Amino acid sequence: MTRRATPPRVADWIAGLLLEADDARRLLDDLADEYAEFQRPHRLWLAADVWYLRQVLTSVWVLRRTSATRTRGFKAQGGGGVTGGSMGIESLARDVGYAFRQLRRSPTFTLTAALTLALGIGATTAIFSVVRTVLLDALPYDHPERIVRAWAHTDDGDITDFSFRVVEYEQLRGRSDVFEAVGAEFPASFTVLIDRQEAHQVQGRMITGDFFDVFGTVPELGTMFSPDEIAAGDRVVAVVTHGFWTRFLGGDPAALGSTIDINGNPFTVVGVLPESYAHISGTDAQIFIPFTLGTSGWIAHWLDLFVRLQPGVAADRAQGEINAVLDAIGETDRRSAGWHATVEELHEMVVGDVRPAIWATFAMVGLVLLIACVNVANLTLARSTTRTEELSVRRALGAGRGRLARQLLVENLAVASVGGVLGLGVAMVGLRAVVAAAPPSIPRIADVALDPLVLGFSATVTLSTAVLFGLAPMLQAGRGAMHPGLARRGDGGSPSRGGLLGGLVVSEVALALMLLVSTGLMVRTLAELDRQELGFQRGGAATFRVSVPSSRYPTSADTHDFYTRLRAELMSLPGVTAVGAGSDLPVSGEGAVASVTTAARVEASVDEAVTVLQRRATAGFFGALGTPLLSGREFDGRDRADGETTAIISASLARTLFPDGEAVGQRIGWGSAPDEDDWMTVVGVVGDVRYTEVEAVPDPQLYQAHPQSAVRQMAVVVRTDGDPLAIVDPARNVVRSLDPLVPVYDVGTLNGLVDLALAGRRFTMMLFAVFGTVALALTVGGIYGVLAFVVGRRRREIGVRMALGARSGDVSGLVLGQGLRFVLIGLVLGGVGALGATRLLESLLFGVPATDPATFGAVAILLSLVGWAACWIPARRAARTDPMAVLREE
Repeated sequence: MTRRATPPRVADWIAGLLLEADDARRLLDDLADEYAEFQRPHRLWLAADVWYLRQVLTSVWVLRRTSATRTRGFKAQGGGGVTGGSMGIESLARDVGYAFRQLRRSPTFTLTAALTLALGIGATTAIFSVVRTVLLDALPYDHPERIVRAWAHTDDGDITDFSFRVVEYEQLRGRSDVFEAVGAEFPASFTVLIDRQEAHQVQGRMITGDFFDVFGTVPELGTMFSPDEIAAGDRVVAVVTHGFWTRFLGGDPAALGSTIDINGNPFTVVGVLPESYAHISGTDAQIFIPFTLGTSGWIAHWLDLFVRLQPGVAADRAQGEINAVLDAIGETDRRSAGWHATVEELHEMVVGDVRPAIWATFAMVGLVLLIACVNVANLTLARSTTRTEELSVRRALGAGRGRLARQLLVENLAVASVGGVLGLGVAMVGLRAVVAAAPPSIPRIADVALDPLVLGFSATVTLSTAVLFGLAPMLQAGRGAMHPGLARRGDGGSPSRGGLLGGLVVSEVALALMLLVSTGLMVRTLAELDRQELGFQRGGAATFRVSVPSSRYPTSADTHDFYTRLRAELMSLPGVTAVGAGSDLPVSGEGAVASVTTAARVEASVDEAVTVLQRRATAGFFGALGTPLLSGREFDGRDRADGETTAIISASLARTLFPDGEAVGQRIGWGSAPDEDDWMTVVGVVGDVRYTEVEAVPDPQLYQAHPQSAVRQMAVVVRTDGDPLAIVDPARNVVRSLDPLVPVYDVGTLNGLVDLALAGRRFTMMLFAVFGTVALALTVGGIYGVLAFVVGRRRREIGVRMALGARSGDVSGLVLGQGLRFVLIGLVLGGVGALGATRLLESLLFGVPATDPATFGAVAILLSLVGWAACWIPARRAARTDPMAVLREE
């Protein structure tokens, strides 16, 4: 006999009726348990079972009575077409409504799962916003893929990432078959007088006339200066940023054509850049003046070169073209001989340094999301185990595994949707915190926002997590036969589900170990950097910069006289122990590069000179820095402009130039073949100072006495016996008393300079630490939740064991052993995964190997301890089981 199919709507209606009846029977069962102490509960249990059986029989009668009519109607609709689609939508709507009713009945599960997913989705969305804006978005220039930056380097590799000479720039401008535009800039700092009353130090650039053509930038107001306009000589004009125009010129369009005082000279403002303009080599640039190729006195400077390629021209061809120019010039000009170029795409130049850290952070937050999904999968699988009766009833009424899986998927989507909405809130808060804490070295970080693309990514993550954490329960849906589902409540659950729960715990521990090991390596790296010998004493010293304008201090003697008076006045302040000034500050990446040799090397016909960092310093500079004097003396009154030219060199340079003898009293000269006026006498040797990066090996350094090589912009270091910042205002007043039109800027401390140099690594470590803490908390919660569930499901077994003589210690050991077995397996698998994952972090590490045994061991011990703590609570609860109470339930 052919079995007549039950129409889907009727089956769903009957299933809903039976589930409501099952809920009522559960209530009666609970009442029976509650009154078990006062009367015999078997009567209530019997009444509950009789009532439930009556509801089942009634449902079957209703089904038989209505099946013919319902079936005819269903067949008449054809099961397809528009009506069929409508039935599918109605069925889906019922599934959604039923899903939310089920979630309302389990508020603890819903809240826990939603908050867990909110953490994972919110963190992932926030970091993806950073990835998208910083790494993936195109730069805000016209066809940025055609713009490249050119770097010069020596063939011997002593000097890399260097600039180009003016003569090389001029030759490259004529290669129009390869280059559409060639622009160059020279960093500069300008003293700007506003209304002749207040001086401000403003960063800017000296640029060639075609610089903005390379980037396709047009002014918001006014015009740019062109190469033809400034080719014949100096044109005293300036283009300013929108921020400068708003801050200093009142945002008035009439400011075009006005005159501003820059370094004591009048400049006419001819253009204002758009508000959206972001300077490629630093957002601090606010003023742009012409870099003239005539007789301005700037011709000796080096230029940073940017090139816009012709359409279809590859970067490799551009690099070959630049090298051909250098080779041609080098045949007649020895200063270009031995130099070659490397071309770098603009996007790589901007994000190359931060890309590894950002991708590593995104990978770490991905692990957090996986742990969150595993945690929710544990909760969902445990909850589905308690719903065996419901699923069995639906299976008995004809619902297939696919139908049950769809219902569970809808419920998972509902939970994920709630988690996704909460996750957007977490992302908004987290993104604000990330932007606020991010160091300035991360490009375009201020532009990060939750735009439509990011929201689409968040929605995709939400849907993916719904499928991911619901996969295990859906695979289990409907596997049981009808009779287990209709059996008495409280069975022990499926062994396969217990194994699946254990497998999820193992994966959670493994993922947590991978993330925590990575976090530990970053913490160790920062600790190693903090322990580095920098060549100066970080604490107790304030720093600020001063720039004297050439209009007021026209000669080197005038400039040095100002700094001499400034040092004397600062030394008289209470609490000041040392004062000095230098052209550059440590760990700031600053300084000129030069080359030197010795008389012995010249006599031996050694053509290669030694590359050094060239610095200027006043008397007291090394004492203020806290840099040790190893031999000889510091600069003092004997180092006069009209006296013998002197120098102080670093210990590494002394070892290189004079490996067999004392450096003090020896002579060194500029270049590989110095003229008579290029020689200097070494009067002292000081310790090596890290000027470029904290983690970089100190370059050889040469210091010139300020009276003999005066510069107008100097960094002043004031060492005190108290709070260094407390001396800033008195020091500012001293400068103002000497000359109110000399600006004081870049105020800080030596310790602050180190913090700024380490800000990028500290920021990455902070994110890793946050994600590691979240992962640890989720793992602890996951282990505890699974074991608590298992203990609850095995309550009868535990009661029987204890009734047969098992002691509390035996029971707790049983539960602890089961939980710690999961933890141990997870540690082993996670260790193997971490060995591969941490190798991807090698570029971010310093002073610690990617496979550091101490870090792996510490994290394994930490996870073992927290895993034991998470297992101990359910084990303790199991050991307190009352066997008599359990047996009475039977």
